[in-house]
Amino acid sequence: ERIWDLFSRGKNTDQRRGMGMGLYIARELVNSLQGEISYVSPLPGATHGTCFSLSIPVVGGKS
Repeated sequence: ERIWDLFSRGKNTDQRRGMGMGLYIARELVNSLQGEISYVSPLPGATHGTCFSLSIPVVGGKS
């Protein structure tokens, strides 16, 4: 999906600042920690909004 690409920007780029690096960096960081990142958009029952979730395994933690 395009949102994970480096320098990818969404709609209204003339109204929003940024370089399109945030989600790319987040995904690379989570992947380097053997985690997962996902999103839901639009939110269930809504016409807009996005929810990002991430999980990162705990190493050496108690079970």
